[in-house]
Amino acid sequence: MRKLRALLLLPFLLTGCDDMPVIAPNDTNESVLMDLHGRDFPTPVQLEKITPGLYFGSRNCWKTHDAIFVATRDHLDPVILDPKDFCSPDDCDCEIPISKIVKRMTPSFVLKSQQQVCAGTGPFLQPDIRTELCTAYVARASGDKTPPLFSWERHAMLDP
Repeated sequence: MRKLRALLLLPFLLTGCDDMPVIAPNDTNESVLMDLHGRDFPTPVQLEKITPGLYFGSRNCWKTHDAIFVATRDHLDPVILDPKDFCSPDDCDCEIPISKIVKRMTPSFVLKSQQQVCAGTGPFLQPDIRTELCTAYVARASGDKTPPLFSWERHAMLDP
């Protein structure tokens, strides 16, 4: 029994973090789509719908995340944010209220984020994800009305 208990505690001791060290509670009145990415865990973008009152979480310390992807009703393609703008470098745990993220997504910030993505600067992104995002940004800016990138749930998000 002691061995089993020690094995169960091992991941927590190694990371020094809580079970869910990154939490983004949706304290707004709107649903958002969100994902976190890091260079250590190259995965496809899979935006999750976070309805008001629920939260997005990650089991990895925030320091392993290089980019926050957020799509809203006003910004159909994901806007890329740097988690370091929201979390203390001295902490493993990080709570980022979605209202704080959305407040930052002004038109000028969104444009700057898109320019950084296409220029290869800003938060770290896997090269294929960066290419897809930049292609979507350019298409939307040129008037292309195709469905938003990575947002297969977009229609469900807009439902009342």
